[in-house]
Amino acid sequence: MTFPPLTRALRLDTFDGTPIVAFAGGGGKTTAMFTLTDELAAQGRRVVTTTTTRLFASQRDQSPAWCAADNLTSLGPLLAEHGQCLVTAPEADWDGEKAYGIAPSLVAELAARPDVDAVLFEADGSRMRPFKAPAPHEPVIPPETTHVVYLVGADIFGKPLDASQVHRPERVMELGGVAEGTPITPDLVARVLTHDSGGLQHVPDGAAFIPFLNKVENEADAMQAEDTARLLLSHPRVREVLLGSLHGLKSEEAGKGEATPSPSLITRRSRTAAIILAAGMARRFGETKQLLDWRGRSLVEHVAEVALEVCETVLVVVGHKAESVARAVEHLPVEVIYNEQFATGQGSSVAAGVAALMETSRPFMGAAFFMVADQPHVSADLLNALQARRGLKRIAVPRFEGQRGSPTLWDAALFPALRALTGDEGGRRLSESYSNEIAWLDVEDEGLLRDVDTREDWQRLSGRN
Repeated sequence: MTFPPLTRALRLDTFDGTPIVAFAGGGGKTTAMFTLTDELAAQGRRVVTTTTTRLFASQRDQSPAWCAADNLTSLGPLLAEHGQCLVTAPEADWDGEKAYGIAPSLVAELAARPDVDAVLFEADGSRMRPFKAPAPHEPVIPPETTHVVYLVGADIFGKPLDASQVHRPERVMELGGVAEGTPITPDLVARVLTHDSGGLQHVPDGAAFIPFLNKVENEADAMQAEDTARLLLSHPRVREVLLGSLHGLKSEEAGKGEATPSPSLITRRSRTAAIILAAGMARRFGETKQLLDWRGRSLVEHVAEVALEVCETVLVVVGHKAESVARAVEHLPVEVIYNEQFATGQGSSVAAGVAALMETSRPFMGAAFFMVADQPHVSADLLNALQARRGLKRIAVPRFEGQRGSPTLWDAALFPALRALTGDEGGRRLSESYSNEIAWLDVEDEGLLRDVDTREDWQRLSGRN
């Protein structure tokens, strides 16, 4: 089944259980909530939308069905008919143009119903501003919440910090340590979102905290959003960061390609690890390739240094001549993993590396590069290009004139399948089962994908040194 962008970006296509998703911040909460609602309902899921604070009464029209929280007898039939239903306080309790929401405790009760597959809710207000910091009482997020999506409009970058652009500017000034009128920068946005009294305020410990930089509709905003995502991902509580344009997504869905801004779809930025497969016996070559000299250091050392240019977490899987290979990288900030089954083939090393990545306590890793220790011309630029090319696909693979190569990049959704590999069964065979999930990156230099299998290979690659 092909899943639409926001469902895939939030990993709800692989989520086990009933998602309870809170939308907070500014810059498109309501649009995000109803976009995701429409996506899930189109998949046959029964979705409740609501708010734990207030929303404009006119927003009730965005849902095909409405139900009052004090009389839920009609909720099941409405969900069966429409796939979604908005639940708020009864109309008699509304405050003019504002519809009051439901008690936080009711969110979990709704999610526990057998006729409900997801609950999505707005958790605060922003007075239509693209950026905000919360007051002490907000956002209102019940402890059972599984995902907190905190939105910021990318059109805020470069704008002055004042009430015309920012909701609660005095709180942003306090949390960010800046003066009124200061231009909004990626650093300021990241500081506010990762502050315990900012974006992380009232986020349950077990919930995935996912900032969403919305309204990325031109090159300048895209650059600022990318810088913000990198800063956000340095904080361990940030699971992943979404970038894109809900307006562009809506335009594309409506068939208005000519009006669709660029980029128009949602993409995701994640922490990415590197797993270097350096356990092989090199029977064809005749000696330990990992330890061959390359520009004054071993091949495995060189490849690890390239990986560290892109990834903070680098695992080196060793087996044959394990002590010697481990010594070659002991001065580097990498983790060495010993594969007891190395003689059975590369698949066992892939599984050992993934098992270590999944079992060790660390911030969530959204993807991993798989690199071999005998590809000296692989560069940080190639790794970055693979990340940019993958988007929301599960796998990214480089190729030259139709011939696939490595390194490859695999999404965390496939880690369990990779962990189950045995013997000489590598990722290539597994990727054949996900052929429609591969993002291909065409390269112009065949040497980037060349590895060392024979003495002739080494001589040819050494000549490019």
